[in-house]
Amino acid sequence: MLSPSAHRRAGGPGCGASAGSVSSQWRAIRRAARAEAASVLTPSPPPCDLIFDADPDPDRLRSPEVTSDACAEALLSLHRLLFHPWPCRNRHLPVVLHCAQRFLLRAALAAAAAGELTEEEGGRAGAAAQQLLAQSERERYGDARGCLVATR
Repeated sequence: MLSPSAHRRAGGPGCGASAGSVSSQWRAIRRAARAEAASVLTPSPPPCDLIFDADPDPDRLRSPEVTSDACAEALLSLHRLLFHPWPCRNRHLPVVLHCAQRFLLRAALAAAAAGELTEEEGGRAGAAAQQLLAQSERERYGDARGCLVATR
């Protein structure tokens, strides 16, 4: 089973902070990364907002406003983001990867909580996503290419 901190870890930088300068800076960084992701994926549809969502709560993925079509769109966007041939020096790639890893963790937690995965499967998927996110953060996404391969 995942630790209680898994939910907080899914929130990323600024999680739980009051609406101060760090939170607003993190929102701006996420918006810029989403815009960059949209530009490199053109002419495909832009990446799904669920991937760049600041809400760390995995229950948000199971809320009534998140339809199965929205989940399918998020998974398709995630696939397109992770398998896109990113330029070698893309300043937003680490943020895109962070958001993708957070989304994977939130999705694993939501699927386990909804009973769509067995407890063992949910625990493995969530633990793998949490470990990947923690390792990438420890390394400060320094090897963006290696991080991209690991996230795939």
